[in-house]
Amino acid sequence: MKSIFISSTFKDMQAERDYLHEKVFPGIRRLVGKYGEDVQELDLRWGVDTYQMSEEESGYQVLRVCIDAIDRCKPYIIVLLGERYGWIPDKQLVENLRDERLKQHYEAAMSITSLEIRYGALSEEETLERCIFCFRDPDFISQIPEEQRSVYLGESPVHKEKLKKLKEQIRSRENAKIIDYKVQWDRDRQAVAGLESWGEEIGRLLKELLQEELAGRQALHPTEQYILDAKYIRERYLASYTPRLYEEKEAINGLWSMAGDKERLYFRKASDEEIKYVYGKEQCMHFYGEAGCGKSALLAKLSWEAELLGAPVILYFSGNPGCQNPDVLKSVLIYRLEEILGVSHVWNPEDPTQYLHKLDEEAKRKPVYCFIDALDQMYLESEEAYLDILDLCPNLFVITSALSGFPYDKALLRARKIRLIKVQSFSNVDKKLLI
Repeated sequence: MKSIFISSTFKDMQAERDYLHEKVFPGIRRLVGKYGEDVQELDLRWGVDTYQMSEEESGYQVLRVCIDAIDRCKPYIIVLLGERYGWIPDKQLVENLRDERLKQHYEAAMSITSLEIRYGALSEEETLERCIFCFRDPDFISQIPEEQRSVYLGESPVHKEKLKKLKEQIRSRENAKIIDYKVQWDRDRQAVAGLESWGEEIGRLLKELLQEELAGRQALHPTEQYILDAKYIRERYLASYTPRLYEEKEAINGLWSMAGDKERLYFRKASDEEIKYVYGKEQCMHFYGEAGCGKSALLAKLSWEAELLGAPVILYFSGNPGCQNPDVLKSVLIYRLEEILGVSHVWNPEDPTQYLHKLDEEAKRKPVYCFIDALDQMYLESEEAYLDILDLCPNLFVITSALSGFPYDKALLRARKIRLIKVQSFSNVDKKLLI
């Protein structure tokens, strides 16, 4: 996991931080994912927990969190500077913290943002070489209504002078990577706009820095990449998951109904003869509903719950680039079944379908759950929908999702029995209650 610290004042740099999260970092994740890595941007504007703390305790906490976060992210730091210098903590507050890391970098009347830059970006040559400084041109401020300009203007003449010296110090460093960029003011949205060119440049620099570090690594096999991508997609769904008590209860009951006595016999280490003909009452579970109703999130949640219960899980998102292909699904099944069985990977088997069937036979003692999201995106035409892995892997328990109207009964024709769960969209009343 590579962590990248984002340093700036908060209120005036909301647009840039949002652009990084929404536009720049997804591309960076795709790049490093090829090497089995992930990237986490560390953005402290989402809050430092100071609830029920005194003002002094709150100040200590903010300082500690900032410095600890920088240490976790070094040497990768992005610095965003506009016209604001930032909050200046009381000198006594910093000294009372008694943090040895700050002693050689802190000066009286220094802002937290300046301290972050001094400590995190300018203190070591290695960090400086992997830090990106972004200086925003102030010309756009004249386009902002006067009553809103204070958010983007320097706090005072003293703050302005300190910021000027900080920028001069950065520019004086020989190896500093600096982006000078311009923006506009969007009058309709009342926000900073025109960040596309800046986003392309910072994305290019980040990719160069990360590729340089990852150059010695071997890129993942496409199948490994699909599996890794599925894990990241699930994490994103879980990070914003909204509980659905009725559907979740039905789905959990479905998992147990699928496994039936096989789960009990497996954990009891029953003989092959005992377990040979044991199946649960249901082999498949299918979520359906309108677009955006939460099917994918529910499937992600259920797969996570199954893993928590100790069940072997195979995860597949058909909407992921490159995954709209039944053969890719089979390659993922082969790879994961090999992992579950603890056997060496066989790349490009002579007869993949026979090899997959063989692996399923070897795994029949284990209740293996395969989660396939957006089954409707697997096939160009709904008339072609037929999930042949049910022929090849009769011992597999399959959980799928698709839009309403998809011919699930045709796609899952070979399933012994299917449990259907309709996922309802939240009503406007529900949304208001959640908010």
